[in-house]
Amino acid sequence: MRTRISCTCVFVFVLITSSYVFATANGEKESTSNYGTIRIDNDSFSIKEDQLVIMQITGNVVNSSGGVRLSLFIDKPDGSTAEVKTLPNNLGEYSTSLLLDANWQVGNYSIRAVYLGNQLGVVTFVINEVEGPNIVTTSIIGTLNIEKEEYFISENGTTIVEIYGNVMGYEEDTTIIFIIKKPDGTTKDLAAKGERTGDFKTRITIKDDWTSGTYEVSASYKEKDLGKVSFVVNNVESSEYEIQIPTWIKTNAGWWASNQIQDNDFVKGIEYLVKQDILKIPQTTQESETVSQQIPSWLRKTAGWWSEGAISNEEFVKGIQYLIQKNIVKISK
Repeated sequence: MRTRISCTCVFVFVLITSSYVFATANGEKESTSNYGTIRIDNDSFSIKEDQLVIMQITGNVVNSSGGVRLSLFIDKPDGSTAEVKTLPNNLGEYSTSLLLDANWQVGNYSIRAVYLGNQLGVVTFVINEVEGPNIVTTSIIGTLNIEKEEYFISENGTTIVEIYGNVMGYEEDTTIIFIIKKPDGTTKDLAAKGERTGDFKTRITIKDDWTSGTYEVSASYKEKDLGKVSFVVNNVESSEYEIQIPTWIKTNAGWWASNQIQDNDFVKGIEYLVKQDILKIPQTTQESETVSQQIPSWLRKTAGWWSEGAISNEEFVKGIQYLIQKNIVKISK
């Protein structure tokens, strides 16, 4: 059901569950429901010739499920609807950008955020004017995501960073460009092609010659910005760890990564190995209360890569430390 608000012709979808829309003086707008939140950084735009305007969309979902994407439905003044997807992180937070150019129409728009069939909220914005002829290239809505924000690499070790996202209106076999900016300011280019749906992913292999520090990855499609993510690399000395891992543990990790054994079987096996001092890991602090009983999707991939020898023991152990810290793996005191 839609309700017309005053004379601005902005539409708001009424939710069955409790929903609240807030607007602030600086143009930010937020909609909150029992299922989560959607927020935009501005609700009014004027677009000029050959100018791109970027709207930031952020929010969070309640009870996020690893690997499940959130859909943003953009209802346009002409009655059409566009959809873009993004993946919340393990805290349920999400962030993406909406690129506006001279191909967008003057009028009122609404953005509906839907996750696991539940509507988080609806925010509205208006494009007041569009000056100049249309830009030749069409407007692209894109998302860029990273699974983790910190990676550890030991001497002679390797680890993998996976970057993924979605391009709306993707043309098959068209290249997506990635630029990696290193801590020393130098850059490295990568390229990848997306799937027919616009989904894409690429892997960055980190070796021990990568210096510690913050790395930025930006992506573009047809010279339009898809966003930027960053991650931290920490070089560690092998002597910092006392890790003894029998080869059969790698086999179990590979089985779990390929869904041949259940999560509970994997977790119980890790608990036993740690308690029996077969798998030795650095000390970590367990949180007093359980934050999440859900194993993050990135850990399954990490286990699979480790079983294949693509990443180091240290990187795998960092994943086990995460399980212990979040009380997913229980260690008796």
